[in-house]
Amino acid sequence: MDPLMVQMMTGHGGFSEYLHRFKCKESPSCACDPMMEESVLHIITECPIYSKERNNVEIELETKIGKDSICKIIGNRNPNPGNHRYHVIQANLQRSELATAELIIEATKKNISFALIQEPYIGRIGEMKVYPGTKIVQCNRKPNTEKVIKAAIALFDDTISITQCPDLTTENIAVAILRTGAWDLGVVSVYLEGDKPLEPYLNMIETAVAGLGTGNVIFGGDINAWNTWWGSREVDKRGIEVAARLDQMELHILNNGTAPTFDTIRGGKRFTSCVDVTTCSTNLLGRIDNWRLSEEVTSSDHRAILFDVNLEKSLSTEIKRSTRKFNTRKANWSEFREKLTQIWQEKGINKLQINKIEKKEDLEGKVREITETISDACEHSMPKIKSKKRVGLPWWTDELTQRKKDVSRLKRRISYAAPVRREWVVEQYVRAKEEYQQQVKNAQTSSWKDFCSRQEQESMWDGVYRVISRTTQRKEDIPLVRDGKTLGNTESARALAETFYPDDNTQDDDAEHRLKRKIAEVVNEGSLDDSSDPPFTIEELMWAASSFNLKKAPGNDGLTADICMAAITLDPPMFLALANKCLHLSYFPSKWKEAAVVVFACFRESSRKNDGTKD
Repeated sequence: MDPLMVQMMTGHGGFSEYLHRFKCKESPSCACDPMMEESVLHIITECPIYSKERNNVEIELETKIGKDSICKIIGNRNPNPGNHRYHVIQANLQRSELATAELIIEATKKNISFALIQEPYIGRIGEMKVYPGTKIVQCNRKPNTEKVIKAAIALFDDTISITQCPDLTTENIAVAILRTGAWDLGVVSVYLEGDKPLEPYLNMIETAVAGLGTGNVIFGGDINAWNTWWGSREVDKRGIEVAARLDQMELHILNNGTAPTFDTIRGGKRFTSCVDVTTCSTNLLGRIDNWRLSEEVTSSDHRAILFDVNLEKSLSTEIKRSTRKFNTRKANWSEFREKLTQIWQEKGINKLQINKIEKKEDLEGKVREITETISDACEHSMPKIKSKKRVGLPWWTDELTQRKKDVSRLKRRISYAAPVRREWVVEQYVRAKEEYQQQVKNAQTSSWKDFCSRQEQESMWDGVYRVISRTTQRKEDIPLVRDGKTLGNTESARALAETFYPDDNTQDDDAEHRLKRKIAEVVNEGSLDDSSDPPFTIEELMWAASSFNLKKAPGNDGLTADICMAAITLDPPMFLALANKCLHLSYFPSKWKEAAVVVFACFRESSRKNDGTKD
């Protein structure tokens, strides 16, 4: 199907501008005849030429793809009301720390799912900071390089998982795949410098779109090119090249209208252009709507672009950062003990039953059964821990929000001001913006001083750890690259497991390992009686239970030290019998060997191998 025809039928890509020229951007009047007098101007939708040309387009489409397909394309403009509406922002932040902070704040207020970002604030580190509650996809920048990050993707929605494509991502092009249990969505954010050759960028973009492996693609960014297809007043060479390549990739322009995406005041003069473009693949044409510009999101000279993607609602795919499940601070311990006692009586779990176990398989099954009963009792007696999503900035205030609105209002006045008043209006706007920026800096400094000097019944080291936890960034895991090939999520996890937990192969032993094996074999020689391993005592059991660290993270079952202690003290003889049965059968249940593993990236990129390990 011809993308040009599809865009005409769906109303994207400036269909009205393609057929006609408006008298002015504020008026719906049709100017199909340049010599037409003002008195006979008419509404564009009532223009006979407009209707005739649109009918011709429909006839041509019907000939090419059939009437049913036309109805399907046009009908898809109304999203399925049963789908979930995901809100999206696209914004060029002009390297501004303030604009970047404003984006984070607005993303929280507007319930934004993800953002396509160009020119984020990078500070001294040369890359975008990871804010609390967000996941940032950007180029894995090498240290000591002059290149800086110019494109990124930010994810704010915990129900969506994100996978970076490192082999497709560069400093100017950020590529990621968003996933839920119901759909995959490829996202590409780009920033193309106006003074750099365009062809290499377009080739990389085409490779990225093709490499995503999904028919659902959203591509957007600042392309520094002019074309009437995305609302520019004129067409330049770069605009023609970009439009042609988008056509080849079957990406459809979503820009609507001729309002400028870039609007600034320099030297008392106003400069505007349409250089920020949003596109999507054919599969998403009927699922994206409400494309619009907004000056309320950030103070950047680039107006933010907002639109909605209508996709099937999926169950949460939230990635949990902790194995803690239950809020034991709010536990009803009396109810916990009563419920657990009831379950054990119903299932016949007691000391006598455990003493009858003779096989390792039966012991393994009993351990799993006891663990499940404890979890069931927790479900009935204590609330679960809710994930605390700290999105936003602690120093932002309602006063700053109001000041931001005032600055936006003054900027809008410039376009409507009479020539004799424009200079005064511009001065008002510039002064208000400078005062707003200074207030933001003061708020940041004051908030940080309060945070560092706060005393909350904590030790000196607790205060240090609190500051470190606030300032330390946790980067998103990226797929590993092995032998020049980017591995998938499952393959990356398998590679890490094979690296850190390799199979015990005697052929790989060195002299030290061979000596240790020999010593172990000598220790195990001969017969051992009960005197070598006497049974555990009740005192040893209670000492071990009381030694559990309450702050230590639990395993995958979520059973913390206080939960385990409450269960053990409910029936100490039963747990003593369980421990002695493990000793008697020389078997340690695999359920107790399960653990959640967290892999930390190397601090020095130069020491990282292709498989993600260090030398």
